Amino acid sequence: MQDEEHVLLDCPSADLANLRVKRHQLFRSPLGGAPLANKDSFKYLGLFYYRTHNIAKSAEHMLGPFMAGCHRIRQFAREHHLNDRPHALLWLAKCYAIPASIHACQILGRRFMKQGSEFDSPLQTAHPCFLKGVLGAKRSVPNWAVLRECGQEHLQFYWFCAAAKFFSSACGISGLLKKIVHADIALGATYRKCRTAEFIEACVGLRAADTYANCIKAATPLPGRGPLQDFVADLRERLRAAWRELDGADPRTHAQQLATYHAWMALPLKSSNVWGPPHVLHRYLELELSRHVLRNIARFHLRAHTLRVETSCWQSHNRICDKCDLHDVQDEKHLVFFVPLLGNVPFKKEIRKTIC
Repeated sequence: MQDEEHVLLDCPSADLANLRVKRHQLFRSPLGGAPLANKDSFKYLGLFYYRTHNIAKSAEHMLGPFMAGCHRIRQFAREHHLNDRPHALLWLAKCYAIPASIHACQILGRRFMKQGSEFDSPLQTAHPCFLKGVLGAKRSVPNWAVLRECGQEHLQFYWFCAAAKFFSSACGISGLLKKIVHADIALGATYRKCRTAEFIEACVGLRAADTYANCIKAATPLPGRGPLQDFVADLRERLRAAWRELDGADPRTHAQQLATYHAWMALPLKSSNVWGPPHVLHRYLELELSRHVLRNIARFHLRAHTLRVETSCWQSHNRICDKCDLHDVQDEKHLVFFVPLLGNVPFKKEIRKTIC
């Protein structure tokens, strides 16, 4: 008995993908008189299907278009002398790079929409890495702090909103698509990896998670005053959980860099609503400053400087300032509030150079 071979056919490009081959003899029937190419992957509607049937590979493949978009932005900035205009690069990222990561996200992004998996995908970590390059910050800076400093939404926000819009639209359409949605809902009762089950699991942590789950099981559009307005505000509120945990934390005793940024450097968050992100872009990113000055301000905000409170993490010395006799921790508070009280002007210039 011959082993089974599964193939997918893309008629427009006439490509043959051998997704599961257990024998050495390949299927070689021509299409329209032309021989078909044998491949290990198959592209359909922007998604790449691999012989292992692993949908996560499609998510990894979307990293390519996103990185290509980031490369094009950097090239455009060099050609038009915008390297010292970070607000322009951030605007281009929203208009050019982020849309490249949203294509077919209702399929490839579903496993990364859960609370706690905000940076599990390589694509979700590539976005903050690009922003760190814009600011001139090092890779060890927390991703949450970089997103807030740049006023950018998390990729999970775009993916989850697109998936919710896709589901709500599919429920209101009659025909084959609606039948597929109902079949997937019935499958979700027993299979945890189908679209419906993973979407319901991703709703955990939202304020109206039970309401959304009931709507999905009943194949009705998600509730809201407008097109997903309540869902968008709810999702933005869930993404603020990383900052709510740091409310009231003392930066001098807390171990995380996020606590310092949240308490001392970040601008206050706006209320979670549908009209815009809760993050506010810092004013210095819109000023006509040199790239060196912009980089130093960003590094000071994100604790990517060389003050002793930071260098003590990897060097064998304590955090006490060695430039004065105040016996205080050499951190941002010491530099801003205590150094101006010293009368030694050359000393103040020397300690301020440590942020560079």
